[in-house]
Amino acid sequence: ILDHLQIDRAALFQEEEPGSKRFILSHLKLRPGCGPEIKPYLTTDSFPWMTSQYLSGRETRYSRIDDLPEEAAIDKETLKSFGPKYSAMAIPLMDGQRPYGIIALGVAKEMIWPEELVQRMRVVAHVFSSALLRMKTERELHETLRELEKAKAQLERENIYLREEMNARNAPADIIYQSRCMTEVISKIQQVASTNST
Repeated sequence: ILDHLQIDRAALFQEEEPGSKRFILSHLKLRPGCGPEIKPYLTTDSFPWMTSQYLSGRETRYSRIDDLPEEAAIDKETLKSFGPKYSAMAIPLMDGQRPYGIIALGVAKEMIWPEELVQRMRVVAHVFSSALLRMKTERELHETLRELEKAKAQLERENIYLREEMNARNAPADIIYQSRCMTEVISKIQQVASTNST
């Protein structure tokens, strides 16, 4: 993806918990010398202004860190910790009207983003979003199937137990017989026993 888009960094933030409005850095890809070698523990707490934009479904794009507004003071400090010069674009990943992730793509220099590259990044974000939603749906489906299998096994065990209980209660006690005549007699006794006849 770095070579295809000719960028230096690609980061994916995913929702910590559904509805939490907090995102955690889950994947980071960068060129050597363009950021930390080990993926840092990073959340959107470090980017409060930009996070507010993503939660509203808006993209962020800047050519210089200092181009960000005054309200983004914390965001600027975080970005400068990864290098003094940095240009980036970030796109919220949406599930309907709800943002569930952020893909951030950047270069380790100051630059004006050409509209053609912006369009390509939007396509990349759409592809990522579709893949992540499909994976989420598959996980939920597998979990539902596991729960159904557990419920089915439990019902089968209960069914066997209830049958054994019914057989034990209905079995005539202390009578040993093998002939067809005795079988018929016992059957008639059981039929009469279930009525109010005297």
